[in-house]
Amino acid sequence: MEINLYIFIIITFLIFYYIFLKFYEYKINQIENKIKNLFLERSSLIPSVFEVSKTFLTKHNEIFNEILNLKKIEFAQSNNNLSLFEMMNNNSLIHHEINFIFRISNKHPQLIKQAEFIYLRNFIIKKSNLI
Repeated sequence: MEINLYIFIIITFLIFYYIFLKFYEYKINQIENKIKNLFLERSSLIPSVFEVSKTFLTKHNEIFNEILNLKKIEFAQSNNNLSLFEMMNNNSLIHHEINFIFRISNKHPQLIKQAEFIYLRNFIIKKSNLI
């Protein structure tokens, strides 16, 4: 009789432990998806930054070419459901390119005065801070 009670307690514990692990896995997947979506939202604004700043940054097209290549990689990754770590590696490169674009943009006074550029810059910075 006593052995049956121990078996029941062990089985009950294992069931609750399994439920806990599944719930924990679900929460982690939710957080990962949220981070991935923030990455995608931020990098989806890059073509807009290019359009707004292309008349001012005519000598720096290679920056946008590099960042668009990284964006293509990111798009391919998002369709393959790669891990968060792999996506973060690519987005780290995108982040450095975005920072470089903003540093160059600060040297062009006409671009800094454009409302569209300021809005996009602030939105990208906001998304980066959320990440």
